[in-house]
Amino acid sequence: MEHTETEVTNSGAVTGASKVKRLEEGLPEDRMTITVAQTWSDKVSSFVRANYYGEYYAVHADWFGTDSDAEWTVDASVSIDLTDNFYLSAGVQNLFDTEALKIEDLVDLINFETRSIVFDQLFFQKNYPLELQINFNKYDNQSRDIELLKIPYDEIKLENYSKDQISKDNNELLDYFNNNSAAYMTKEERDISYILISKSDYLNNFSPSENSLNDYYNNNKNLFINQEERSFKQFNFKSKEEADDFKIKVSGKTNEEIIKY
Repeated sequence: MEHTETEVTNSGAVTGASKVKRLEEGLPEDRMTITVAQTWSDKVSSFVRANYYGEYYAVHADWFGTDSDAEWTVDASVSIDLTDNFYLSAGVQNLFDTEALKIEDLVDLINFETRSIVFDQLFFQKNYPLELQINFNKYDNQSRDIELLKIPYDEIKLENYSKDQISKDNNELLDYFNNNSAAYMTKEERDISYILISKSDYLNNFSPSENSLNDYYNNNKNLFINQEERSFKQFNFKSKEEADDFKIKVSGKTNEEIIKY
């Protein structure tokens, strides 16, 4: 059984309520798998597996999203050993044809243990950005020259050494570890899987309703506000008399004529 919770603590100024809902509720909080296996003889075996998916917020390219109910699915399989080297296996996924989603054409639910592998095969065609591909190539093609110095343990002689002095409670060892604990730390590593999706591939499929557009606008009004801008022309004169003379001469002219003057 797996339980996960996601909470957006700071959505910022540009993240709307709809996106926060997708981030917090886009995956089922509860998922569980129950498997019952049975061996009927030396040659026949079977299993039945029940998969539970909790409620979550389902999003599709043609919709802003909808709430999907919790659901159970059932898989079953039977295997028969024909010979020592061959066997026959037959199985059914989603035995009762349960529909956990309410939006047509959504991606079918995949067992969450294998989902990452399947998505990698479907979407990762190595169309990476050029700079990222260069870094991948550097990593794949790197080489290192290493020199090793081998010293037989039996040839190491320590004066005044006794095995009885070495234990996990040895103060000298504890002091050394505490003073050099950073040397025993390994650098943080992360495995990242991601999907590259172009928005242009889905433009023709995106046709939201007027209510959906109104909801999006009301939740993201700050995205449609432009800062006030002003423009002006300035004339500089050496004296007030010169300015008054200019004002008399351009009196009655349009703005364009004044600029040309």
